[in-house]
Amino acid sequence: MVTSRHVLILANSVKHWPGVCIAGREILSSGQSYRVGPWIRPVSSSGEGELSPSETRLAGNKQPMVMDFIEMPLARHVGDPLQPENWLIASVGRWRLVNSLYQQPGLELLREEPANIWLQRDERVDRVSPLYLKKRPPVQSLYMIHMPGMQARFEWNEWDGRYKQRRRALFTYRGVKYELNITDPAFCDRYRTQFPAKGQPSKTFSVTPPNGCYLCVSLAPEFNGFHYKVVATIIEAPNDSRRKRRTTVHDRTLDP
Repeated sequence: MVTSRHVLILANSVKHWPGVCIAGREILSSGQSYRVGPWIRPVSSSGEGELSPSETRLAGNKQPMVMDFIEMPLARHVGDPLQPENWLIASVGRWRLVNSLYQQPGLELLREEPANIWLQRDERVDRVSPLYLKKRPPVQSLYMIHMPGMQARFEWNEWDGRYKQRRRALFTYRGVKYELNITDPAFCDRYRTQFPAKGQPSKTFSVTPPNGCYLCVSLAPEFNGFHYKVVATIIEAPNDSRRKRRTTVHDRTLDP
């Protein structure tokens, strides 16, 4: 049975280009007010669940953007213990932009505070083993955390005899230093001039907006024997972000 859900998009990242990974928080309405609900990650039945541009296309040939409200038809909850937010997209119907129905919540309403970002003892902080997750299925595979600032490192990386661009986010959360791949195309485009020429050393720079950064971190499907952690979205909070809380938005159904 197809169900239609309204979702505030918080991640629209690259996944097996031209495929994308989209995720956000469900919007639960009640009368004239609404609240931010649980995470939803729409997935397809292809590959690792990545979505094609044709599956996410909106009216006017547009694509969803971070902080858009989208109505999306979903077929069923997947029931994946490693990515419990996954919902299979419906084969009928199309996505619809519903920004006119809602006001954007202040970023502070979206902030979550997990004890750690899927840390596995004696393992590198950017990955988790399948066996570890099988024994300890994650409550969430997506979090929106707030950092006063971060660093980004852009570099060339050799992989299978070829050189590929790599972008990493460096930040400290609850005393642990993380270094995770960035899959946010908007962030990469904003700072494209920071990328070094091929053959040049890596370049590290600071990102310290007035009210910090909101990072959407995600636990990815297994790849080469590990589940890697990525930064799917980097939102640079402007000066007035703390003053944008709307009275029509209240509470959260998830207490991280």
